[in-house]
Parts: sequence; C-alpha cells; structure tokens
Amino acid sequence: MVPVTELVFTAIAVLAVGAILAYWSRDRIDARRRRDRLLARFDEVAAEIDTLTLQLGEAARTLRRDVELVRGAFAADEVAEVLGSCEERLSRADTLLRQRSELSGDTSESLAGRSVDEIARTVESWRELETSVRELLPLLRDEEERLSTALTMGDRVAGRLARVRAQLEEVRAEADSSAAEGFVVSTEAEVLDDAADRVTEAERLVRENRLHAADTSLSELSDELARSRDTLRSLERRRSDLTTRVAGIHDALSAAEERAREADKHRETLTENYAPGIWADLAETTAQGRSHLERARTELSAAEDALHRGDVGSGERKAEAAETELGTATELLGVPGDRLATVRELSGSLPGYKERVLARVVTLERNVRENEAASPMTDTVTELRRQLDRVDMAVERPDWLRYEQRLGEIDVLVTAVDTALRESAEAATRLRAEAERWRSELDAAQKAREKAERELAWHLDQPFRRRK
Repeated sequence: MVPVTELVFTAIAVLAVGAILAYWSRDRIDARRRRDRLLARFDEVAAEIDTLTLQLGEAARTLRRDVELVRGAFAADEVAEVLGSCEERLSRADTLLRQRSELSGDTSESLAGRSVDEIARTVESWRELETSVRELLPLLRDEEERLSTALTMGDRVAGRLARVRAQLEEVRAEADSSAAEGFVVSTEAEVLDDAADRVTEAERLVRENRLHAADTSLSELSDELARSRDTLRSLERRRSDLTTRVAGIHDALSAAEERAREADKHRETLTENYAPGIWADLAETTAQGRSHLERARTELSAAEDALHRGDVGSGERKAEAAETELGTATELLGVPGDRLATVRELSGSLPGYKERVLARVVTLERNVRENEAASPMTDTVTELRRQLDRVDMAVERPDWLRYEQRLGEIDVLVTAVDTALRESAEAATRLRAEAERWRSELDAAQKAREKAERELAWHLDQPFRRRK
C-alpha cells in the first residue's frame, strides 16, 4: 500500500506541473496574439505608406519641374529668393523616398519568422516614416503653389507696366488741366520728374529677367502716381480749405498779439510788486515768444502768397509752419499771466499754510520739553522755529515762489522730526513697560525667597521645640 505522504507529494507535484504548463500556454497565446496584431498593423501602415509615397514622388517631380522653370524665368541673383526652401524640402523628400526603398524588403511573410520585439521595431520604423511623409507633403504642395504664382510674375509685371504707363498719362493730363486752371502743380506732379526714367529702368529689369526688382519698382511708382493723381484732383477743395485755414491763422495771430500786450502788462505788474526771483526770467521768455510770433507772421505771409499764386501744396506747408510757430509763441507769451495768477493764489494761501506749519512746530517744542528722551532733538526743533521765523511775508516786495519752496521744505522736516519723536516716545514707553515687568518679577522672586527662608527656619526649629 502506498503511503499517504507519498500520495500527497505526488498530487502536489502534478498540480505544480499543471500550473506551469497552463502559464506557459497562456503566455504563448498572448505572444501569438500580439504578433498577429503587429503584423496586421504592419500591413495597414505599409499600405498607407505606399499611397503616401506615390503622392510624395509626384509632388516632388512637379516641384522639381517648377524649380527648373524658375531658374529659366528669373535672373540668377533672384533665383535663390524665389526658390526659398524648395530645394531643402526636395532633398528631404528624396531622403524619405530612399528610406521607403530601403524598407521594401519588409513584408508580412519576411516578418513572420522574426521575434515579436523585432516586428515591433520594424512597425515603429514604418510609422515614423509615415509621420514624416505626412508632414512633408503639405509643405511640398505649398511650395508648388508658391512657385506657380511666381512663374506668373512675368505676366503680372507686364500688366503692371501697362497700368503704370496709363497712370503716367493720366497724371500728366491732370497736371496739365490743373495748370490751365491757374494752379501751380510742382508739388503734386513731382513724381513726373523721373517717372519716365523709372519706367525705362523697369523695362530694362524685365529684359534681364529681374522680375522681382521690376515688380517692386513698378509697385512703388504706381502708388506714387495714384497719390499724385488724387492730390491733383483735390486741388480745388484743398484751395478752399487753405483759404479757410489762412483766415483762421489770421484770427489766431491777432489773439496772440493781444496776448503779447497782456504779457507785457503782467510782467510790469510782477516787476513793480514782487521780488526779482518771481519775474527775472520773464523778459527772455516774452522775447522768445515775440520772436516766434514774428516767424509766424512771416510763414503766414508766405502761405498767403502761395495761395494767391495757386501753389496749394506750398501754401499748406507754410500754413502748417505758421501754426507751429504760433502755438509756441502763444505758450511762451502766456507764461507771465500764469505766473501772476500763481503768485496771487500763493499770496492768499501761504499765510495760512505758514500758520499751520507754525502750529506743528509749537507742538514739537512742547513734546520736546515734556519728553526727556527727546531732549537730543531740542536743537533741531529750535532751528526749525528759527527757519520758519525767517519766512517773512510782510515785506514790500514778497517772493511768494521762494516762500512756497521754503515752507514746503520746513514742513517736510517737521514731519520727519515729529515721526522721530513719536518713535522715540513709543520706544521709551516700551522700555518703561519692560522695566516695570522686570521690577514686578524681581519683587515676586524676593517675596518667594523670603517665604522659603521663613519656612526653612521654621522646619529647622521644630526638633528643638520637641526636646523642650
């Protein structure tokens, strides 16, 4: 009879072998399924790449053909600019097509005998190739579209050249018509001075296949001719506007002359009633204002003369110069009046300001006397009071501008000293509180020590009491 122990061990071994076989079988099934998925994915990617590389090859051939056409249509010094990054992208396309050729040996049948990891790496290589081709294809198509547009530049330049010739004749006709109406068109028709030469130069550039340069030159000339035509057509309106503008400058000039007379009166008032520090610079200021006023008259006269001659463009420039000079003159001639207004305002407000500053200084003096910790500030506060007393407003010709400056400076110093005193007082209060706390703690410690000494003495005395 077989021992029970042997039966148990045999059963355990059978179960273990069964588990190992089951695990091995499941692993093989998973590996087979993964292999099948990878091979299916390979077939999908390979089919997609076949389609994409056909499109890539066709796009590269079309673009390469356009590159050659560009080389023949444009001058050598413009080819690089027109091509841009075409050749770089064509080189990239050749590289991808070569990679596809190198991978052509990979098929489902050839991969069947490889390990799962090798199949996975191959599929990944094909997927990377697919991504690269997908990214490059739209770029090649964009380049193709751009070159196709560039290859039509010859026709566009020819059309632009014809339009420029027509514009040139149109501007000449407008200039002749305006001149016949009595206008001076030297400004508006200035482009005609070299327009014919610029057209001839553009024609030379076209013959040399320098189409980009010709297109740029013609575009600039076309814009200038269009502006010239518009300004010539607007001469009648601009003359009316300039007439109104000149009349307005006349009125402003009269107002400025009145302002100059007022400036003299204001300066005379300041000179008679106030200290030199207030009005010493005004003589030069008003002189500069009158100088700008005189230049405004000169520019206005030139604008009127141009207007009478029909030279609207020149008249507009002179009118603008007159307005600029007049604005500067008005600003300078307004300084004496503004100064007088400021001084009168200060004469009414500064006495009260001084009283407020004085009240603050008096408060500082009291705080310094009452606070022993602030005694080092005594000399500073005394000096502040002395400086404030020197601001004497009861003089015959006061200098209110200087008073304002000095009071402002003293006020700032008072604020600084007051802040220092407050901080000093707060610090002293904190020190007193700390000292009081220490004193209380010392008193408590003293009382505790005395109590402990009494208790010790009592305990030491007890044995003697019992003996008795």
